[in-house]
Amino acid sequence: MLLSLSIIILSLYFIQWMKWHTAQKEEDTGYQYIPDCTIVIPFRNEEKNLPRLLHALQRNFPDRWRIILVDDQSEDNSRGAIAPYINFQTQLISSKGEGKKVALRTGIELAYTPWIVTMDADLILKPGWEATLYQSDWSSDMIIFSLEIEDGYSHLENWQQIEFSIFQYITKKSCYKGQPQLCNGAFLGFKRRSFIQVGGYQSHEEIASGDDQFLLASFRQLDKKITYHSTQEKAHVAGVRSCRALLQQRLRWAEKSKDLPIADMRQLGMITLLANAIALLLPWITSPLIATALLLLKWLPEYFAISNKLRSQHRLFTIFFLITYPIYVLIVAIGIVIFPIEWKGRRIS
Repeated sequence: MLLSLSIIILSLYFIQWMKWHTAQKEEDTGYQYIPDCTIVIPFRNEEKNLPRLLHALQRNFPDRWRIILVDDQSEDNSRGAIAPYINFQTQLISSKGEGKKVALRTGIELAYTPWIVTMDADLILKPGWEATLYQSDWSSDMIIFSLEIEDGYSHLENWQQIEFSIFQYITKKSCYKGQPQLCNGAFLGFKRRSFIQVGGYQSHEEIASGDDQFLLASFRQLDKKITYHSTQEKAHVAGVRSCRALLQQRLRWAEKSKDLPIADMRQLGMITLLANAIALLLPWITSPLIATALLLLKWLPEYFAISNKLRSQHRLFTIFFLITYPIYVLIVAIGIVIFPIEWKGRRIS
């Protein structure tokens, strides 16, 4: 009975991945313009990261774009660090309340441009990032910009690179399929008018995290046009440097999934959890040969979701990642129940 259930779950998991593997991007429609945009950057205690981001933005910045920096009650010298970058295009304000969603809403309320682009303070933009904007489909209601984890030197950072590569694959392919599952507020664009039409962050305001995922769900509920755009590896975020910070980050990401209003988004989290639980269970309920054969239903699609670059750079570590990943998923699942969830010194759950 348990073996039969395992086969069913892993088969469903494999079928889901095959749907994504076959999804293809529609042909580019040749959008070669950039509309007026306001970049909203909420921040809290980011004195080390903000100057780097502002330098990259202002070095080659579209003339009609503006930046609104929203201070979410920082306790470090963030304001002093960014003072040299404040000018007629770059504005610094204080959040009206506490938390990232309130900070985002505070900035968006002051934006009058047709488009809003949200960026996290730790976003790393490489030279030439602005050139990729010309290939974005600005007829969309939302554009999900691709991200990479910055190259690191530790196994922990390599782990994050591989995992994030899989997340980006799901983001891209599910968007091509017309059922986008993931996005990242670290680099996300949307029409201001569409944001107002879906109610902004109002439907999930009481939930501390997940501003990006819940906004994506709100856009999907009203059948807004959502597209994925490759930044051609010009946009990166830094990986966290400790196991505790990684766990806290993943707890925040996982905890919000149960409250998502779209059924297939909740189902993705559930079937992923079940497939990883089965991966831990199989070696105990059947022979090693059968267990390995069944686990190929999970490992193979995940392996090919990892970017070619990472598979080439970390061949053995990629195999290690796939085999041990279920343990990590189980730790996160249990951690949601037993660990307090924190962000930048605040307990959010």
